[in-house]
Amino acid sequence: MKTGSPRAVAVAMKLTGSPKVVGRTLRNIARKMGLKTIKDLNPNRVESDNATGTQLKEQLALQQYRCALSGMKLTKEEAELDHIVPVSEGGTNDINNLQWLHYSVNRMKGTMSQDEFLLICRRVTEWNH
Repeated sequence: MKTGSPRAVAVAMKLTGSPKVVGRTLRNIARKMGLKTIKDLNPNRVESDNATGTQLKEQLALQQYRCALSGMKLTKEEAELDHIVPVSEGGTNDINNLQWLHYSVNRMKGTMSQDEFLLICRRVTEWNH
């Protein structure tokens, strides 16, 4: 299984039905196995720690208070935390999977992985040159 997302788990287990029914089935399976979440059904999932407030501040300083993807200067109002690998695709809240982005860049990136987003940006840039 590539990720531990509920959708990936349901597909791997060949579950069918409405999202509500599949979700309920997966939660029951996880609960019976003594697991905390559906994502824990993925045997390849590595549990990692959530980033601390101190780590997040240090990350912003390491980025020199600039967007990790555009280089735009970040203010407190414009800075948003982004998952490099989306949680829906198995990404974690570990500091190594987090970066600060300008809110407008984060809106455009949405739930894409960083690689997917950068590929689209390259295509747009190439098409317009």
